[in-house]
Amino acid sequence: MAQQFRNRSDPNAIYNEYIQGTGTGLGTGYPVTINFWFYATADANGAMTGFGMGNDVDSSSHSLIVDDLTRRVSYTVTNAVGNPSTVISTANFGSAWQMATAVGTSTTSRTVYTNAASSATTTISRLIGAPTSWAIGGSYISGISPEFEGYLAEVAVWNVALTLAEITSLYRGTKANQIRPQNLKVYVPLVRDRIDTCGNTTTIDVSGDLASPVVNHVRRYG
Repeated sequence: MAQQFRNRSDPNAIYNEYIQGTGTGLGTGYPVTINFWFYATADANGAMTGFGMGNDVDSSSHSLIVDDLTRRVSYTVTNAVGNPSTVISTANFGSAWQMATAVGTSTTSRTVYTNAASSATTTISRLIGAPTSWAIGGSYISGISPEFEGYLAEVAVWNVALTLAEITSLYRGTKANQIRPQNLKVYVPLVRDRIDTCGNTTTIDVSGDLASPVVNHVRRYG
């Protein structure tokens, strides 16, 4: 089963449903790979961050974003003084479970994928600091902004730039902990519970009226 987030459709819970993790050993600013599966149930709400990672010292952050208006996935990096840079995938996503991936190779190379394809890359320089916190269901830029409407599952972060072959393996159903496990820093499958199986997250907080998982989980192997 996967986790439902309601930050747009429920007026009693708007901008209040997210999962936050804090810990050490999450990696430096680069390299990084962020991956999750999503099912956007809202319609034309615009950009909704599914996963964000940053710190409480400055505005340094990574945000992997689903836009249910344009039907595109994007990846935004914001530097310490709050200047963002965004790269947008080249094809629309569908109405079923989809996979979003962000790969930050360096300050001058960041790529976003939809379903291990439709990639786009930016070379705009963005120097950022090391993350100390993450959020599922929203962005984390000097704090949390809950945004996502829909279902999320299989949230994972590595401190390396995964190859296209490895991203394709994830899309075909391989579990995140089977891909470079020595570099996997966060893995929250969202199967019935809200646990980082990597152990680098020291505390996890849940905000809002997050119901029990309500939909079938995406199929995983391994």
